[in-house]
Amino acid sequence: MMSADGAPAIDDAALWAGVNEHVRATRGYLGFSKMLGARDDEDAARRWLGAVRPILDRLAPVVTLRYSGPARLEVDHGIAMQLHIHDVTLFADDVPRLKTMMLFDPAALTLALVGRRRWGDRWSTALLGHGSRRPVVPRSVGTDTETFPWVAQNPGTPGPWTSAATQIDAEIAANAEDLGFDRVTALYRNFEGATNE
Repeated sequence: MMSADGAPAIDDAALWAGVNEHVRATRGYLGFSKMLGARDDEDAARRWLGAVRPILDRLAPVVTLRYSGPARLEVDHGIAMQLHIHDVTLFADDVPRLKTMMLFDPAALTLALVGRRRWGDRWSTALLGHGSRRPVVPRSVGTDTETFPWVAQNPGTPGPWTSAATQIDAEIAANAEDLGFDRVTALYRNFEGATNE
């Protein structure tokens, strides 16, 4: 699938090689097969790509995705995604904003951040006017607490929950997760239509 700007799809082999390179550079050698509950490296690649590919395929018709480094994708308006083994970190102008598990909805969170960058408070107010208002709380224990001191709690769903750099990032993440990608996309398209008129 091509990206919204007509850029070619990102190659699975490049994604897999990139996440291996990224994780080894940041954590040393890890047994991907073991961490992914796979039989061997081929099965590990299939499992990881099976989690990542749907995220990218959902985003590609809506925003631009460009491979920019080991398992790192540049998105529109200064947003970037760093893919890890089980999670995704989202950046705005190279500043970490959100970290979420792949099993949640990184596509919805990515689009929510792009919308915030494009339309600012107007977008945030509209997004926060939809969905539920889940608890958003500060955290002081765990990893990355200095980078991500806020968490969007999701009672009834096993964690770790989405963590955020600021309270508003956590609130936007919580609502985007609750709304899901299709509803966030509909809101995004409405804003695009209003902007283009």
